[in-house]
Amino acid sequence: MVLKETLRMSPAGIVGILLIISFYIYIISFFKVYDEIIQTLGDNTSTCPSYEDLMKLDYLEMVLKETLRMSPAGIGTARKVTEDIKVTSSDGKQYTFPTGVTIVTVAEHIHRSSHYYDLKQFKSL
Repeated sequence: MVLKETLRMSPAGIVGILLIISFYIYIISFFKVYDEIIQTLGDNTSTCPSYEDLMKLDYLEMVLKETLRMSPAGIGTARKVTEDIKVTSSDGKQYTFPTGVTIVTVAEHIHRSSHYYDLKQFKSL
């Protein structure tokens, strides 16, 4: 009985730790973004920032881009092939996409590919 309860509670403990770490990273990034905004724009909230001001918010841009990489706003892109297309994969295999088929790219698969990124690692910090 004790072993059963221990095993049942272990995943909950891990999830709790992961939530705390995630929240900590969120808080750190939030305050760094907030500090950058205040340093760049000041604390006057009655005026809209200019384009030039927004271009100075480098850290905010990094956080937004990394957030969209990890949680894309859209599913992906679909395109209908209008003429036969031959492609070569990174391992040298050749594929032909015939006219009329639809090619779908899934953003989340591309954005989380270990070939290009460290999976699930938020890298704006």
